[in-house]
Amino acid sequence: MANKLFNQKNKTKLAYVKTKIKLPLYCSCKNTLNENHIPKIVGIGSLVPVKRIELFIDSLYFLKKSNFKFESIWIGDGILKNELMKKNNEKNIPVKFLGKLSKKDVLKELSDASLFLMTSKYEISPLSLKESLWAGLPIIAPNFYGIREIINESQIFELFPVDIDPFALFQIIKKVLENQKLLSEMSKGSSQYFWEYFYNDGSFNNKYNGIYYETIKKVLEYSKAQLIK
Repeated sequence: MANKLFNQKNKTKLAYVKTKIKLPLYCSCKNTLNENHIPKIVGIGSLVPVKRIELFIDSLYFLKKSNFKFESIWIGDGILKNELMKKNNEKNIPVKFLGKLSKKDVLKELSDASLFLMTSKYEISPLSLKESLWAGLPIIAPNFYGIREIINESQIFELFPVDIDPFALFQIIKKVLENQKLLSEMSKGSSQYFWEYFYNDGSFNNKYNGIYYETIKKVLEYSKAQLIK
């Protein structure tokens, strides 16, 4: 009865979402962490408000002002393209907007990068995060549950508050990029994390099954409580 009530009120449909992703067995990633290398920071996502590309640009503006040499790219297209490119040009920041790329080209860019910077307001199991783990990239991302569920079990990632300001994010980026030992540890950790959790469904599916059953349990308890009322 509780199931029937819940479905009638909410018209909810449950869908099966695969967590296994098809990627090359090995990443031919270049050594982007040596001391003479100019680091390349990569961001991925549609150019829409929820991705907060302005936070990406503004934090890198402070990095540029600190006289730290770097390169940066953003992969993705969208309605904010002209606005963001104008902002980027006005601040004279070395961010190249590559537009939408094929999966093959996305993986190529990731394998040539030094750091993955995610600035989204929220995400639900983002593919770009998993691809960055495959590429063995150090990761800086917001501490939101769709992201936290993927990488919070390890201390090798830098998670920041969702409401962070650009200067505070810049400080995190600079701290990571200036520490070659930390970069290497984060890179190695990302690669190991991918192979443990994402190349095969098992481990990550078991984790999400637990979350799923706990959620369903709470929904049913709520529905039963509404019936009693």
